[in-house]
Amino acid sequence: VRLLQRQMKVFKAKAELMQQVRNEEPVQFIFHLTSGQKGSKILPFVWKLGMLPVGEDGLVINPEEFRHQQLLEKMQRRKKRLGKKDEEEEVDAEPPRPIDLFSKVGVESLSDAAATVIQQTFHATQSGKKCRRAMGCAHDILDFVVDAAADQLAMRAAAAPIIQSMFRGWRVRHNGIIDQKRKIYFSKKLEKIEIAQSFMHRFSDQVWLRNFIRK
Repeated sequence: VRLLQRQMKVFKAKAELMQQVRNEEPVQFIFHLTSGQKGSKILPFVWKLGMLPVGEDGLVINPEEFRHQQLLEKMQRRKKRLGKKDEEEEVDAEPPRPIDLFSKVGVESLSDAAATVIQQTFHATQSGKKCRRAMGCAHDILDFVVDAAADQLAMRAAAAPIIQSMFRGWRVRHNGIIDQKRKIYFSKKLEKIEIAQSFMHRFSDQVWLRNFIRK
């Protein structure tokens, strides 16, 4: 019994403390994971920041006290209406609920979150298509440029030997390399040529002298 009494006192103390904290800061923060496989893929977790209902006295309205107050007022109205006909049925008013300050991020807005995900996926798909088209055009242009460059390179490679041979011939003719080589060659053979000429002259002189003597 004493244990139960102590637990009840602790529970009441906690409740009183929480009520005082709510009166000082009438806000409530809730954070929990989204249940369901589909919902958890779209919105893995949910958080809420709610504004607790505040009465005219500036204190947070307690649902139990609100219902008790509604019951007392209802009983008083019934006493006043005793003996009167055509009494209308009274509907019990529900206690005011906390106001979700960020309702667009809660579980109730899964449709909005799903629409956002669908729009992002659609935009990504469209961007991917445009990117693939642009990359395809770029590849086509690159292939064309590479083929044209390869053709020009082949033409230049084929024309290079002809141009080089023509340039060498022009350089030889312009610098007189053939004449220079001819002069160098004859300068080296000049002595032998002179010896051969002297032999030829002597031979011709001998022939002329022999013919002259015979006559």
